[in-house]
Amino acid sequence: SSGINAEYGGAENAENLDNCEIVAFGNGTLLIHPENMNSDGTVINDSTGESLALRALRRYLLDQIELAMKNKPSVYVKDRSNKYSIVEGTAFYMYTNSSPMGDCRAVNYGDKQKTAADTPAPTVNTPAPTVDTPTESTTAVGADGQTPMDVDKPRTWRRRGKIRIPETPKEDLGKITYTRKLKDGYSEIPSIFSDDVACHPIPSPSDKLALRQMCGVQGSILFNFSNPVYISKYLIGRSFNEESLKRALYDRVKDAPARITTAVEPQFQHVKWRASRLVERRSSWSYLWTQGHSVELIASSEGKQLSQCDGFSELLDVNKAKVNGRLAMSEYCTKALYTALSSVCASNKKPFAPKYSVTKTANTRYRTQKNIVIKHLKDTGMGIWIENPVKPEF
Repeated sequence: SSGINAEYGGAENAENLDNCEIVAFGNGTLLIHPENMNSDGTVINDSTGESLALRALRRYLLDQIELAMKNKPSVYVKDRSNKYSIVEGTAFYMYTNSSPMGDCRAVNYGDKQKTAADTPAPTVNTPAPTVDTPTESTTAVGADGQTPMDVDKPRTWRRRGKIRIPETPKEDLGKITYTRKLKDGYSEIPSIFSDDVACHPIPSPSDKLALRQMCGVQGSILFNFSNPVYISKYLIGRSFNEESLKRALYDRVKDAPARITTAVEPQFQHVKWRASRLVERRSSWSYLWTQGHSVELIASSEGKQLSQCDGFSELLDVNKAKVNGRLAMSEYCTKALYTALSSVCASNKKPFAPKYSVTKTANTRYRTQKNIVIKHLKDTGMGIWIENPVKPEF
């Protein structure tokens, strides 16, 4: 589907974009098949671009923590609490070529929406309105007048290189969304009913980013060493709507009590995108990268990387039969990240728990903050956050 792929990089020292450098990147649109989820942390459940980029960013942050421990140049500096904080003047920006799936794309223009019904029927005294395309079209104009969104027939809006965004009922704005299982597979269709048996138990990228805006993108494991790290600015390409973005990523969680630190309100900037006539196709492959590491190709439905691949040209010829036996654990999966963290702790004589499950449970401050945000969303009518039915136990 056109406009669903997302790719972004974290940016540092970014008051001026000329001072930025890409440190993490992810691209993808699909989720793992539920039957392939496991409890040993060796698979990646969410292969949407935003989630992959956050994984890559956490690997980058771990590398920077190791540099700081060795007193080498890093984005971290040790503070009085014996933990590491981001150096003053350093900020992280996130770029996506399209608004994250979920509530970031939920729009409702109310009586400001312009539809075909608003156009008076032609009479003998009124010339029929002209259209510039072979098919009839209807355009919904945002409140700011700057974000036209096609709601044409699919053939028309795909040819124009734009994204079709149906209007969301007002009562559903801000609610947690999931993907639903269809007859032909899984599709990123919002489902606000958390008890729907057809729902995949993974919240949308919009919901994950909102949670991270309160708890930090460093995650629970790195919280042992890193103070919260936040995204300070979002650079968005297609389907940009500042009202929706602000509601989805900040407004609906900002009133949750803060136990770690006060959340930083992010800024939003529209990055103009030049329309293409090429139709983007959803791929079963995704990829991610972080500074200092190689690019990984991920089989999204399996949650593992494709090893022994000679490049993208070979990837085009790979079918399901050839993939068997060539999938391996990703360097960015939970188990690999914790193994890397354990190695860093051992080499720098830092204490650490031998089991991931113990460390995750021991982070009471981070876990408390996460539970507070989830409870706040539920209490304010934003829906229920479904817990992962297959929790890592290694």
